[in-house]
Amino acid sequence: MKTKSPNTLLFAILSGIVIGTILGGTWPEAGHSVAFLGELFLKALFVLVVPLVMSSIIVGVTSLGDVRRLGPLGGRAVLYFMTTTGIAVVIGLVLVLLIQPGTPGSTESPAGDMTSVSERLEDKPDSVP
Repeated sequence: MKTKSPNTLLFAILSGIVIGTILGGTWPEAGHSVAFLGELFLKALFVLVVPLVMSSIIVGVTSLGDVRRLGPLGGRAVLYFMTTTGIAVVIGLVLVLLIQPGTPGSTESPAGDMTSVSERLEDKPDSVP
């Protein structure tokens, strides 16, 4: 049985970036017609990841039995979590203030008029929470 090279995933990611950049520069309309797939993927990922992480943390802490066994390592883990969450919030706020999404003028589609298929598919990612 032949094993896969550890660099296979790296090669696939870099190839996707290069191909996406080339296609996005030469044929930007294609990106607009499949943008709903990316949005749907990200929303599905959030739906799976957030409960998985929270349940893992809850099961890990409750399996200790005695909270004192958590000790300084648990305190550092909570501090790390709170710090990274705070940094993410600050970065998000700064980017929202700089980019100002939703302001007039940012709603125009660079592709011009959308086809009827694109209009129907545009609302599909919103069906996922």
